[in-house]
Amino acid sequence: MNRQFPALSGLAILLIVINHTIEMGTNVPVQQGFAPLEGSVRLVLGVIQGLGVFAVPTFLFISGTFVTYAARGEPPRLTGKFLLRSLGHIWWPYLIWSVVFYGVVLLQFGERYTPFGYLKNLLVGYPYHFVPLLLLFYVLSPLLIRLGRGRAWWLLLPIGVYQLILTGVVKANLFPELRPFVVPPGLGRTLADWAVFFPLGLVYGLNMSSMAPRLRRWRTALVAATILFFVLGVLHYNRILSFPPAGGLAALAFVLLLPSQDRGAIPFVARLEEVGKHSYGLYLTHLLVLNLSLLAIGVVAPVLFGFQVPLLLPLFLVALFVPLLLMRGPARRLLGRGYRYLLG
Repeated sequence: MNRQFPALSGLAILLIVINHTIEMGTNVPVQQGFAPLEGSVRLVLGVIQGLGVFAVPTFLFISGTFVTYAARGEPPRLTGKFLLRSLGHIWWPYLIWSVVFYGVVLLQFGERYTPFGYLKNLLVGYPYHFVPLLLLFYVLSPLLIRLGRGRAWWLLLPIGVYQLILTGVVKANLFPELRPFVVPPGLGRTLADWAVFFPLGLVYGLNMSSMAPRLRRWRTALVAATILFFVLGVLHYNRILSFPPAGGLAALAFVLLLPSQDRGAIPFVARLEEVGKHSYGLYLTHLLVLNLSLLAIGVVAPVLFGFQVPLLLPLFLVALFVPLLLMRGPARRLLGRGYRYLLG
């Protein structure tokens, strides 16, 4: 695998933790009766939170590339053993931590569902939105591998066009008459956000020798496109203009930059790689740590909710380092081989 990808996985999970820290650290105080943040502070936090648009596409792109390393040979193919093991390492941690999360929000907010509702939550990915999509792509990966080697555009172009159509239908409420025919139950929103990124990573992994030099030549244009569409996405989020595809296009330009990023040029690369090793487990556990931290503050010292901005940094550090410390030491020693089925 490209040597820079582990560090970029670490960066992606940091962006997710930052995003959720800002979202929950500003919403929960408002639910407790404190005034919401406004003005320039809200705008700056919104821009920082918006960087999360790059996180899940990075994970999916790297995951697609990873799959191709298991598909050696001519023609490339995946073994059933690899697929079952990979699906197990994704599904079981997802199921376990989803159940734990549902228990926490039941105690914290009284949030309860019928048995069918809990099943629906698992199928649509609440609160871990991209995991069902990742599972779907792993199931489809033997077919994607067959199409991705010699007919890459025949694979990527229809998926990209489909994602744009879903963006219009799901996010902008365009063409409502198409909704019953193009929006799949449960996965419509996630496909509108991220449909193309796993196949794109897979195509890159299969065609690395030819694609990598081209992406390096396009690097300046891709940097400019990333910045442009990210700015448009911020303007769209703040309702200054309407351009629903902006976030997806910014993420697309960004992930195409990943293969040309030199490992040595990444700041704090070793530390990001250490975080990247635990990215899936951190993704599944940090929301619980945030929820429990905010619950503890509400019980012990609710006055702290009046200092929303200063509170964000300690919340972020707790959400990041508590799971990391557990995963690096006690969890691995106690669970042994079962670690992969609890924390990925």
